[in-house]
Amino acid sequence: EGAITFNNFTSGVESNGITITGNLKSNVSAKTYDGVTYTTALKMESSTSIAFTLDAASTITIISDASSKKIKIDGTNYTTNDDGVVIESLETGSHTITKGDTMNVYAIIITAN
Repeated sequence: EGAITFNNFTSGVESNGITITGNLKSNVSAKTYDGVTYTTALKMESSTSIAFTLDAASTITIISDASSKKIKIDGTNYTTNDDGVVIESLETGSHTITKGDTMNVYAIIITAN
């Protein structure tokens, strides 16, 4: 539970049970969501993946820079809203987020239900 951000990001390194593979986006515009401003983003490319395991059913919020774009959670495409956000419920267990469309992801917030 908590926020996955990319400020202290190292590709391929597991931190707090989360393994992130990918590249940071430099010169990205800041994005503010729910009162928090994010200044670093992960480029969603074909080689990008974010893998994690949930101990409890949770709500996942993915904050991106693009509206009406697709991002894959466990192989299923979800479309970002007008603010570039996807909010979905996930069950206990292992999950992977990968590229649907090209976009930048600023943060992933996981909240236990």
